[in-house]
Order: sequence, then C-alpha cells, then structure tokens
Amino acid sequence: MNGKYCADANIFIECWNRIYPFDIFPSLWKQIALHKDDIVLIRPIYDQFVQEKREKEDPLSIWIRENHFLRTPIDNEIKKTFIEFGSKIPDNRSIKRG
Repeated sequence: MNGKYCADANIFIECWNRIYPFDIFPSLWKQIALHKDDIVLIRPIYDQFVQEKREKEDPLSIWIRENHFLRTPIDNEIKKTFIEFGSKIPDNRSIKRG
C-alpha cells in the first residue's frame, strides 16, 4: 500500500459540498489531485463514488474518476492496521452517561 492517508467518503463529500466547494477552492482540489497517490480510497469507499449506478452522476464522482484515484482492495495489511488502530481506541460503551 503506497498511500499515507486513508480517506473516508464523507471527508470528500463534506469538503466538496460544504467546507471547500470546488467552485470557490479549485486550487485546493488541484493539489489534492496532484497528491492522489498519498490517498488511499479502500474499495468500498471508491465504489461509493465511481462504481455505484446512479441516475445522475454527481460532480465529485466525476472528479474522482477523471483524476484517476486508485481503488485499494481490503487486504490483510489493511485488516491488520485496522485491528491495531482499533485496539488503541477506548471502548465508548464503558463511559457513563447521565
């Protein structure tokens, strides 16, 4: 796996639609595209953008496809990293709410 950052679909969606819209921040999106090799889009996330069948394709999905982001399958390395990362996060169920 070459990427440095694993991005969730919501990061792209929120930034594109609300926080850093393409029409106002095109240079940001150009920089993201230039560094696409540092971004891991695991297969389910990538598929949300590029492979799902839609009546009308949204501009973000078109942008991801046109900038040739790669789809990374979930392999044993990703599973191992997920388990290691998850073991470092406290269990929220033990927090008392009141």
